[in-house]
Amino acid sequence: MKFHICLWLLLAFNIFISFRSANAVIIRVPQDHETIQAALGDAFLGDVINIDEGTFEEGTLRITSGITLLGKSRSKTIIKGSIEVANRAKATLKNLTISNPTSTSAIYCNGTSPLINKVTIIKSQGDGIQCDFASPHILDVVVANCRHGILVNQSGSEPRIESTTISNCSRNGVYSSSGTKPTIQNTVISSCGSHGVYCSGANATVETSTITKCKQSGIFSKDRSTTVRRSLITQNEGEGVTGIADIGTNDDPGNNQIFRNRRLLASGEIIAVGNWWGTAAPTADLFSGKVTYKPFLKTPPSESGAQVDTAACLKGDVNGDELVKSIDASLALRIAARLIKEPTEAQTCGADMNEDGLVKSIDASLILRRAAGLDTVVGALPLIWPNRQITDRNLKLGSVEAKAGEIIIVPITLDQTDQVISADLSLSYDSEVLQFLKAELGAETNQFSLQVNDQKAGQLIVPISARDPLGVGSGTLLNLTFTIKETATVGITSQLTWNEALLWDVNAKQLAVEAHKGSIIVKMESSTGPGGLSQTTLTELPTKTAEIGRVGAPAGQAVTVPIIVPNAAGLLSADFTLTYNADLLAYQGLQQTPLIKDFDLEVNSETAGRMVVPISGKQPIDSGGGELLKLTFFISSQAQQGASLPIELTEALLWNIEGRQFPTTVKAGQVTVGEAVTISTQASWKMQMVSGLNMISLPLQPDIPLTASSLAKKLAATLVLRLDTSQQDFEAYVPEVFESFDFSITGGEGYIVNTPQAQAITFKGTAWDNANAAPGLVGSNWAFVLTGQIYSADSVPIQIRNLRTGQPIPIKIQDGHYLAAVTDLNQQSVVRQGDRIEIQLGSTEINQPLDRIHHRISDQDVERAFAKVDLQHSLFLPRQSRLLQNYPNPFNPETWIPFELNQDSEVTLTIYDQMGKPIRQLNLGFVLAGKYTGVDQSTYWDGRSDKGETVASGTYFYHLQTDNFSSTQRMIILK
Repeated sequence: MKFHICLWLLLAFNIFISFRSANAVIIRVPQDHETIQAALGDAFLGDVINIDEGTFEEGTLRITSGITLLGKSRSKTIIKGSIEVANRAKATLKNLTISNPTSTSAIYCNGTSPLINKVTIIKSQGDGIQCDFASPHILDVVVANCRHGILVNQSGSEPRIESTTISNCSRNGVYSSSGTKPTIQNTVISSCGSHGVYCSGANATVETSTITKCKQSGIFSKDRSTTVRRSLITQNEGEGVTGIADIGTNDDPGNNQIFRNRRLLASGEIIAVGNWWGTAAPTADLFSGKVTYKPFLKTPPSESGAQVDTAACLKGDVNGDELVKSIDASLALRIAARLIKEPTEAQTCGADMNEDGLVKSIDASLILRRAAGLDTVVGALPLIWPNRQITDRNLKLGSVEAKAGEIIIVPITLDQTDQVISADLSLSYDSEVLQFLKAELGAETNQFSLQVNDQKAGQLIVPISARDPLGVGSGTLLNLTFTIKETATVGITSQLTWNEALLWDVNAKQLAVEAHKGSIIVKMESSTGPGGLSQTTLTELPTKTAEIGRVGAPAGQAVTVPIIVPNAAGLLSADFTLTYNADLLAYQGLQQTPLIKDFDLEVNSETAGRMVVPISGKQPIDSGGGELLKLTFFISSQAQQGASLPIELTEALLWNIEGRQFPTTVKAGQVTVGEAVTISTQASWKMQMVSGLNMISLPLQPDIPLTASSLAKKLAATLVLRLDTSQQDFEAYVPEVFESFDFSITGGEGYIVNTPQAQAITFKGTAWDNANAAPGLVGSNWAFVLTGQIYSADSVPIQIRNLRTGQPIPIKIQDGHYLAAVTDLNQQSVVRQGDRIEIQLGSTEINQPLDRIHHRISDQDVERAFAKVDLQHSLFLPRQSRLLQNYPNPFNPETWIPFELNQDSEVTLTIYDQMGKPIRQLNLGFVLAGKYTGVDQSTYWDGRSDKGETVASGTYFYHLQTDNFSSTQRMIILK
């Protein structure tokens, strides 16, 4: 009989579900339900939840069936929270804005393929959209100010990303992990903090898309091949494309536009046929690696970069504040970024053009704020159509009058700056009259970058470029600083003339400009001293010392000889002239030290026994001093034991950034033939540390050897981490926890340190004889350590993993402590706030009971780059779920109901009267595994029914229901 009743109930439920699926209903929010969460609880497969305009504080919305969330207005239906689509649900999300203040992904697709259409995602501390074993269709979506724009995780994920805009994400626009296959079409990715598209073992396809203004490469393709066709990749601070990619073959040309990146391509070996590389013919120095780029296109392909669906733009209604109401955020971003070359009337919604040629009343920042509900996607860019022609630009070199010996500044001004994003400026001056000192950006171009080439006297080449073009106006592009030489003839007019002046817009189109020359007039002296000489008062420069080190080595071996400037602060360039005994010493090579690692240098050793070494930098040495150069000589086998072979520093000319020469004293050095010996001068080195993670090497060998503990104390570091190359494992020292993992600091090794405060630290000592300092790397939370004390007397296996990523973390145990370190030297974050780290003790393989601890990563953990979790019994998760006795019991009128969960679950607590009638249901939501037994954690019941009525004295039952557990207990109200 019971079997037949159960069967009847099951059939009735299936009939009900089938009926609801065939007759989908519309549920309105807030008319039918005040919250979207409540509407989801009442929705079935096929139902549509219509969400009115407004802001809905929802937390995490979980969709597990084919339900449609449909907003009334994309920009005005705002969900503050996140959405999780799971269990193969064929859901649809449309016409929504999602603002996610948490570190979770704004939209998380787990094992499902929803349609995400006309959705705007902004201000997510986590990723915009995360795909785990998921292949959603992402259509006409805007993602801005998130971590990764779209994170494609887990092998088998194949999302289709179309007509989407991804902007201002702190990491990558699209990040694809191993085994995934994203397709990116007709999409714009701009201004991301790392790469536009990052593929780690993924087979991605990028077509008719635009990738621009990213901090690193436009596309980074690692391990597998990424296919790139008909796309625009420009103005990225790294390479256009890095790694293994299919950019075009003879049978299938790429038809891409790749230009104005730091380098065009960087790869071991790659074929990139049929692409356009910019207005000038490409040369081999624009590529890194073995790249086949010929044949290439002489003109840009007719179709390249993202296209816009003009049908999405409504007709030209104008709202009260005169903004075109119907231009969506995706189009606005494209316009603001100058990625639509000639907007049609349909695209501009028939908006009137004012006399300046601008679309009436539309400002880029306003359209993004008001039409799309975005706050800070891009800055206030003037909205200028690229087809607006300006034929009367004037570029002028200034004219200056000054006396011989004076320092002058010559401005380069432009009377119409709009649309200018880069310039190539080349000019000539009379080197008999002027000595060039430096070039500096003007007020209007202070966000530009510049590079100066003044290697040939009398000629100056200064290219400048920026990520964003200049707006309407005029101003100074550059200020050139010269010294008028003392030998200049009084009254002479010296001309500054243009060799070439090229201005470019964002589309790499050359802008018309008329260049005007400048002049320098050498004035008569306004005041004279004795003998009629000019009286020029300049600050006296400090005297510096340049010396050759005193070293030794046996005959028949090589020896390294340093050139030392103990007080090198302010030094921008120098010429060192050395003489030596060429019969017994043979010059072999030259190496620069970390103190001048960014300097250019060359060697003139054509005359035996004499050499000249000029060095020059782009910026002067900030502070410190010591060894600048290391010269290698071979000691002849004919040299006598104990002989002293002098190396004379016959001349040392040192200059500062103003071109003034430091007073300098010189000291000779020598090579002693015999046992190896080095007499080196103490030096200092200032290292700039950022707040957070730094990768450093110790630049100088201190008199007292450093260990991890003493280095941490010197830097006030919370973590010191090094790679043990012999074990291929990381060693970590955490000063707050214990001292047992201390290790020595040596030269030639890289160390990761976490410093809470930015600071400049000075190291003193002598140069290492085995290595240079490694370049510093800084980034986000790309290294992390978990550590603590082990209280168990028994030796049990310990396993640690990040539950969000599933990544196991290697562990080592020593002196009753454990230590687990994880790093990513590509500077991809390995942990983030809100992650749960699971520590598992025991193993089912050896029949040991399993105990688990879950630790949630806090802001403080991320800031310190480590977390301390002691493995004590009080932190263990329950081995099984339990519903415990309420307290107090009996009670009047309130009580607390404790319980324990052994795994995460949705939890409901229902209270029944003696007849089995439910009188109160408490929906606890999604509850993490743990013990909820204290007053502040247990579930509180105030003794009232769902209607708010106080219940009578008597016996009641409370029932706990989770995804995989249920239990009932009895309680008594006694009044």
